[in-house]
Amino acid sequence: MSKIRISREDQRLASERYKLVGVHCASCKRVIEEALHRVPGVRYAVVDPNSGLLRIELEEGADRSRILREIRKLGYDAVTSRVVYRVRGLRSGASSGVRRALSGIRGVVGVSTFDTEGLVAVTYNPEETGEERILDALVRAGFRAEKVEASEDSGESGPPRIIALPLAGLALLAAGMLAGSELLATAGGLLAYAAAVKAFVAPAVRAALRGYATMDTLLALGTTGALVLSLYSLASGSAPY
Repeated sequence: MSKIRISREDQRLASERYKLVGVHCASCKRVIEEALHRVPGVRYAVVDPNSGLLRIELEEGADRSRILREIRKLGYDAVTSRVVYRVRGLRSGASSGVRRALSGIRGVVGVSTFDTEGLVAVTYNPEETGEERILDALVRAGFRAEKVEASEDSGESGPPRIIALPLAGLALLAAGMLAGSELLATAGGLLAYAAAVKAFVAPAVRAALRGYATMDTLLALGTTGALVLSLYSLASGSAPY
């Protein structure tokens, strides 16, 4: 595949940035870049594995939602935000005007209209745009709108949910060791492994199905091997690994 040479100034003006979730290493960078270069409308895509920042240049009319779907198919995610506006006098005939006004904004990923409720939901890339710019576009297009709700979808479960399973597993492991119960200790290991499934086992499987190996592959092999050996040892009457 031939590389497109573009000056740094042109990159700054023409490219869009996305904050990615789940990028750990150079292999992740290669997997994402190669996949995105095969998506129609993508001129170039560069991932910084240290910051998780994706810089991508799209041709006019490119489908940004397809870019996000491709990233998620690979086992990664991109930080997006969602805001809902109530638009006065929104009718089926006006919905197309709302979509036209918003779809041209750099950073807007998707627009959904709900005519009966008079609501417009906008998914956007917070690295490129924000609520004020979206609202301003609606006002300039002749619509009277007010924000109803807003949320951020980072693709992560959030710290409390991520930490809960490993902590519960550690507590069971400690209790099993103190009580001399191998079954209890193994249950703690199972809980810890359950937390690892979404974090790196599932991404490792997706990468393997596409013929790639990443840092997740090493982690998945190590933890899965330890778990399988422990279960085998427990079943055969030996101490868990």
